[in-house]
Amino acid sequence: MTHSPIYLNGCGRGLPDGDVFARMQAHHRLEGQIGEPAAKAQAADALQSVRDSVATLIGASPDHTGFSTSTSAAWLSITAQMPLEGKRILVAPHEWWSNLKVLDRVTRTGGPQVEVLPPLDFANPDLRAWQNRIDDDVAAIFAPMVTSVTTLRYPVEAIGHLQRPAHTAFIIDAAQALGRTPVDVAKINCDALVGTTRKGTRGPSQTALFWMSPAFMARANMTIQAVEPFDFNTATRLGLGVAVDQVLARGVDTIEADVTALTDHIRASAAHVGLTCIDSAETTIGAATLAIPRTKADAISAALAADQITAKWAQPGAEEPHSAVDTTQNLPLRVSPHLYNTTAEIDRLFTAIAPHC
Repeated sequence: MTHSPIYLNGCGRGLPDGDVFARMQAHHRLEGQIGEPAAKAQAADALQSVRDSVATLIGASPDHTGFSTSTSAAWLSITAQMPLEGKRILVAPHEWWSNLKVLDRVTRTGGPQVEVLPPLDFANPDLRAWQNRIDDDVAAIFAPMVTSVTTLRYPVEAIGHLQRPAHTAFIIDAAQALGRTPVDVAKINCDALVGTTRKGTRGPSQTALFWMSPAFMARANMTIQAVEPFDFNTATRLGLGVAVDQVLARGVDTIEADVTALTDHIRASAAHVGLTCIDSAETTIGAATLAIPRTKADAISAALAADQITAKWAQPGAEEPHSAVDTTQNLPLRVSPHLYNTTAEIDRLFTAIAPHC
């Protein structure tokens, strides 16, 4: 029997709704009729509405919210304009590898000293060790809101309210959070937030958002226009607007509850076939990461491929090199469903896995 494909990698790239593509196609047709500049001019009001919606998604003002092509592009553009010379930079243990790579290059050219903060017990986070690291010479603190490999949710609101000098910026990577869990820049008390919108938000590829507080922009002498690319794909941005409006209409709280029900089903099914998850349901958002014994990983990978089931074999050492995920005995298989998935699809996943457990 031939099965239809099953896609369980929403944390890597969420599948956009058909209305997203329809909006993009409509604008492309208009560009073909009257040209790109005229089509963009006609879409001016719609483009402003997209900015308004994106700002609403993160509890922000449209005037301080911008667009980019990826989390890394926005992060790099903001970081490159920050005054970091002779300062210390503190990074969370789960900071994304490409961000660390940039900071490593800055350090090697005589820039700031980068320090990895102590790991947290996510079930009962104690931030006193973090607070003790924050001195007057700290230029910035970088942390993800939700980690990539096992989707742990950092206590960003508590981190944002640690005592820090006025010049110390708190920068949040919200790539894995947007569209899956509520994000409110005021509650987080951060100075800047970046995140791709192709994951939980289910926007088109090469779409991302960023936000900077007025105080941070003034200190860094930075503007939204200095971070946001001047040239952009109008159709893609309009498609993003459709995706964000769908999230807002359904409600992020409702989406989080619906996806949590699916991940609970994954965890229960995993236990039934004798597998464990790397992190608990109480500390994670939007996914269940299975601990697959190395001796069984190749067979399980082949079984998933044969049944056209897509999940993510995470690589902690490459993606989050300072995280504490131990891959000596087990490999992490991140299963991240979204609203388009069903419990029947999850059952089929474990039907494929079970013979090899």
